[in-house]
Amino acid sequence: MKDRRLPRETALAIVDTANTVFVSSICGLEIATRVILGKLPGAEWIARAFVTLCADFDVIELPVNTPMR
Repeated sequence: MKDRRLPRETALAIVDTANTVFVSSICGLEIATRVILGKLPGAEWIARAFVTLCADFDVIELPVNTPMR
């Protein structure tokens, strides 16, 4: 990974197979929203395949739950 916005230590932790990587399901919603707004041209396939991509890369998608009062 050579994205300069991501610290090297973080990138190494993500690609280390000994670690479990989690992603919020809100990320999929945010990607889809930006695609709809035209802010992520060409990323339609990512929005459509978000769940599959998480599984393919062994990333665990965390659900969003509403708290009970």
